[in-house]
Amino acid sequence: MSIVWPARQPPQAYGAVSLVAAIAVRRALLDVVEATRLNIKWPNDLLIDDQKVCGILCEQWPSESGQAGSLVIGIGVNVDFDHGLFPADVRHPATTLSSAVGRAIPVEDVIDAVSEQVVTVLKAFESVGFNTDLVEELRGCLAYVGDERSWQSPRGDITGKVVGIDDTGRLLLEVDGQTTAHDVGEFAPTRA
Repeated sequence: MSIVWPARQPPQAYGAVSLVAAIAVRRALLDVVEATRLNIKWPNDLLIDDQKVCGILCEQWPSESGQAGSLVIGIGVNVDFDHGLFPADVRHPATTLSSAVGRAIPVEDVIDAVSEQVVTVLKAFESVGFNTDLVEELRGCLAYVGDERSWQSPRGDITGKVVGIDDTGRLLLEVDGQTTAHDVGEFAPTRA
């Protein structure tokens, strides 16, 4: 599904919107399936047992005057379908909500919960920003903390230990004893 959100703040205020959307979708999925092992792979994927169950893409569409305009939040949740449909070269091992919890999940329940949480969380985010509560919530469900992982950044690939996030939501990696903050890039694909 895609949600078009009329932005009420200047474009730079939405730098953490992918993280905020991931938090909102995680809350929604927890309401539907009560899966305690649902983590956020920085910045915008959701994993159950290290298998991707949701991807989120956010894009800003400024108005013609260069002001806020709209946000488009694309949310893809693997609710329930045949695992045989996953392509063999998928970047990250994937699962569905139904497989992960062992029961059928109505798609309508997911749509309703996601819509409700995205609206609730975005309203709060526009009001108070990427505040301490959101930062702490993300820290509590961030995937790979303490693990050695490869990171693909515009400056090249690096390998380091995932430390967490800083107060602005940048990913923290420890590389050769130094902690570095990253706001662009992605984890290298893993193979099962």
